[in-house]
Amino acid sequence: MTTNEIFIIEPTTSEEANPIKAFVKALKLKFKIAKSKDEKNEVLSDLNKAVQELNLVKKGKIKARDAKELLDEL
Repeated sequence: MTTNEIFIIEPTTSEEANPIKAFVKALKLKFKIAKSKDEKNEVLSDLNKAVQELNLVKKGKIKARDAKELLDEL
């Protein structure tokens, strides 16, 4: 089963961050650690844009692109 949920966790100390990283690694989940506020804001902005586009696809307002076609462009 897949999910579209994205979790953003902002620990403030290494005592909070270390067990979170260990938990995520133990579950073999994909995760990214932002190194700066600018990087965090960029990731959040990209996620918001992606969610907005996905909602437009679901409403039929824009057409989704085929994943293979997208990867072939890269």
